[in-house]
Amino acid sequence: MISIVVAMASNYVIGRDNDLPWRGQLAADMDRFRNLTTGHSVIMGRNTYESLPKKFRPLPGRTNVVLTTRETYDAPGCVVAHSLREALERFSTEQVFIIGGVRVYVAALPLADEIYLTLIHETFEGNAKFPSINPAVWEKVQKPEDHEPDEKNKYRYSFLHFRRHHE
Repeated sequence: MISIVVAMASNYVIGRDNDLPWRGQLAADMDRFRNLTTGHSVIMGRNTYESLPKKFRPLPGRTNVVLTTRETYDAPGCVVAHSLREALERFSTEQVFIIGGVRVYVAALPLADEIYLTLIHETFEGNAKFPSINPAVWEKVQKPEDHEPDEKNKYRYSFLHFRRHHE
């Protein structure tokens, strides 16, 4: 099973200058991410890996797979793969989570079985955007779980879960 996990603003922004525009302001999203991915493999691009705070590299409790075209790239405690295909073949019998960035999401979208989306009901400036989720391909598994801002979450947000339509 290939799952995509992504937090996205209402204007499709997922990042700005290799960082989350809402970093530290949406604790519930980080909790959901941790709960979904712990105990599984996570596949990420090199820039996403390098954007993680050093104290969280590699992400604990998960097999971390870093995609890079750099032949001699070293990511201590991680598996380094040189293509998404290589990574998916190595972990084909497992639940894997694709966690970014844009190029990895774009490559994984046609292969993914499901998407776990945190939709932040706010717009942000950013240079990384998630592709649109085509309703002809994806169906919502359940009603969105909507949340209002609180002391740990600065923005209104919703948790959504999509599965690929099967013919």
